[in-house]
Amino acid sequence: MSSPSTLTALLGLISSAVKDLEELYASQDLSPPSLASVDALSPSEAPLRTPRGAAASKQIISACGMLSAMVAFPVAHVLNLSSQFLVSSALRTVIEANIVETIRELAGDNQQAGVHVDKIAAVNGMDSSKLARVLRLLVTYYVFREVEPNVFANNRNSVMLDCGKIIEELLADPKSRYEGQGQLSALAELHAEDGYISAEAMSATLRSPETTFSLEPNKAPFNRAYKYDGTLWEWLELEENTSSRLKFGSAMRTATKFLDAQGGAFDWAGLSEGAIVVDVGGGVGAASMALRALYPKLKYVIQDRAETIKHGEELWKKEHPGALESGDVRLEVHDFFEPQPTRGADVYHLRQIMHDWSDLYAVKILKRLREAATPSTRLVIRDYLISLACPAPPSSIPGAQAPPPPEPLPHWGPPGSYLGDIQMLVALNSLERTLDDWVSLFNRGGWTIIKVHRGPLLAEFVGAPSEPST
Repeated sequence: MSSPSTLTALLGLISSAVKDLEELYASQDLSPPSLASVDALSPSEAPLRTPRGAAASKQIISACGMLSAMVAFPVAHVLNLSSQFLVSSALRTVIEANIVETIRELAGDNQQAGVHVDKIAAVNGMDSSKLARVLRLLVTYYVFREVEPNVFANNRNSVMLDCGKIIEELLADPKSRYEGQGQLSALAELHAEDGYISAEAMSATLRSPETTFSLEPNKAPFNRAYKYDGTLWEWLELEENTSSRLKFGSAMRTATKFLDAQGGAFDWAGLSEGAIVVDVGGGVGAASMALRALYPKLKYVIQDRAETIKHGEELWKKEHPGALESGDVRLEVHDFFEPQPTRGADVYHLRQIMHDWSDLYAVKILKRLREAATPSTRLVIRDYLISLACPAPPSSIPGAQAPPPPEPLPHWGPPGSYLGDIQMLVALNSLERTLDDWVSLFNRGGWTIIKVHRGPLLAEFVGAPSEPST
């Protein structure tokens, strides 16, 4: 008897993972998410964030991706890939035109019924036939629903772009969209606008002998696209780029909402009372706020640039009164390329810092921390860890070995982390790193990785000071 075909094997992977998801939902007396749902906080979303649910979801998405690539006509597959920029542009259009909020407001208590495109377009002064075509493209990617001809409704995916404000406020002050705790729409818009414009220059930047080998942050495709000689960070501070700066701030606050406070590799509870945790490049202190909620007996030092620290002080005084006055939390201005002022800390903590910098600069950051460390100091880095698109060689570092994809999958999907890697290349001439990249970076910076935890979004690396070479 012949062995099952690859198609049959992929179908088996999908079936087994679907069965696992259904059992998970049944055990919690829940139904799987519905594409018609407009409840962003629906209890049915929670199981997908558990390790079991995330693993089943990952297997389904990976197997469906390979199955689709196998059965699609190659010409259609390649041409569809080359046209994905149109999906990004469509998303940007509906965000900037407040379409999600318009549908939500006009539909009122009957969200499932949707709203005719003529009424949606009238609110924003748009051509309804053109808007219908934009929405219909997104419907085919399961963002929005077309419930009857030219009548569109929100769904579980489109509502993630809802900033929660009323249309009258958004039309009067478009910048108000980016106020508050952060909106996913800001992150999506940032990718679809500044990221899209920068990506147009990727080919020319990588093929140019002047930039292809550069590790400088101002030699990215972003610089060629915007004809700007400074870094992205400097560009965001310019007055004329206020809109992008507001979007970026909202996007980073949004990212924080989706990241857990601890990763599972470092024993935060094992630190003694009063132990000092330095949040290097910690922004306004969002990561420290999350950690402090779990470990209030520790002392936190948050370091960043002067303007950021100013905003951080305002935020801490508002949301955590007394924390600064007690000395349990301290905010200080610091450039992490300069000598570390808080020497001998128990922990130096960096969350989503290293992926902003090429190895040339990332090594400098780690060396500054190594200079300030004691033998008992630990380095905790929370950042992205991307897998190879082929079987990974074995690793002796506890927690570092990634579970291999089941046959016949050659690699794990979805491609989110790989898209993020190119996003960092395009914007900052930096990168997301593989395990080998991280090991090399730690070693060159004077540290040794002693443990890794692979989380659903970020990995946590724990490092100890290396012995000085003789």
